[in-house]
Amino acid sequence: LTALEQAHRAGAASLEALEAEFAAAKQEVEAASRGAEALRSELDACRAELDRHRAAISRLRASLDERQRWIEALETSTRTYKKRNAELWAQLRGLPVHGDD
Repeated sequence: LTALEQAHRAGAASLEALEAEFAAAKQEVEAASRGAEALRSELDACRAELDRHRAAISRLRASLDERQRWIEALETSTRTYKKRNAELWAQLRGLPVHGDD
């Protein structure tokens, strides 16, 4: 009977150790689950920030394109006015001066 009691006690101790190990593993899983949820939240926040940055970049590109068109238009106007100014000066130089008669 003593051997049977000892075996029972050893089995009970082994069961208690297994239950404690299971409880610790369960706590680790719960902590990992909370950590994963926090990481998911952080990832969602990063995705939202990325979307905001992409939208801002898109707006800046559109603004840059518009400004580039304005610059090109101004450069074209400047060339046109310089050419016309040169033509007018050439015509003016070709006119007779009053008083040279």
